[in-house]
Amino acid sequence: NADCTECPAGKALKYGSDGAKGTCGEGCTTGTGQGACKTCGLTVEGTAYCSECSKLDEYPQNGVCSSATARTATCNDGTISGGVCNTCSNGFFLVEGGCYETSRYPGKSVCTQVASGGNTCDSPAPGYKLDNGNLVTCSDGCKACSDATACTTCADGYVLVGNAQTCSKCDASCLTCETEATNCKECASGHYKSNSKCIACDKSDGSITGVKGCASCAAPTSNSGPVLCYLVEWHRWPHLLTYLWVCLHCCSCHTYRQPPAGCAAWWQSAPRGSE
Repeated sequence: NADCTECPAGKALKYGSDGAKGTCGEGCTTGTGQGACKTCGLTVEGTAYCSECSKLDEYPQNGVCSSATARTATCNDGTISGGVCNTCSNGFFLVEGGCYETSRYPGKSVCTQVASGGNTCDSPAPGYKLDNGNLVTCSDGCKACSDATACTTCADGYVLVGNAQTCSKCDASCLTCETEATNCKECASGHYKSNSKCIACDKSDGSITGVKGCASCAAPTSNSGPVLCYLVEWHRWPHLLTYLWVCLHCCSCHTYRQPPAGCAAWWQSAPRGSE
């Protein structure tokens, strides 16, 4: 398929003539001669790319080796040596001996903005750090890091734990959390907030009572009584083991908390008796 715009881990996107899409092929392999790679030292999202070309007058551009004369000049004159580029130009940034652009993979995976003079990445993509042309991949769940093991900001759904500088995944009931994995800040779908916990809509906690079959809800305003259920499972044909999800009439009247998209509209347009 020549219409690919992104490839799975282990595969590299080989761009076609339009420069926007192409085919998914194998990642970096080593060899000798023109256009061959000596060292596959760059890994981005599970795919290997070239970091050093076999021919001394070539360098990796977007992870592939070819001579400077066979492509648009992206490496400053006189800075190609030993199969690598030392200073990139024309909007390309330096990564592990090669020049990359933010509009194509793998460059767009690691950098979102290049310095006005080129060569340096001003804004690394989440999960990466570029240090003098060396790519640092942050640990799992890390959005920004000072090195591969020291996280400074966690990705959504993760929390920075104490002084460990590592990110732990929030509890499955949490959409986001703070200070620790079970201290929920926002709840995942199908849960309501009760103190710092997120409880399934059909479960009770303290003075709050869950509603059987409820799939979307909020805690009651007084934090006491049944949850405000926006979406409920309605068993219409139990003998066929089929069911429908329907919006509750009350979902359109809790103005302080918006119901799931389309819920109030469904109720207003549904024929009477559908409820």
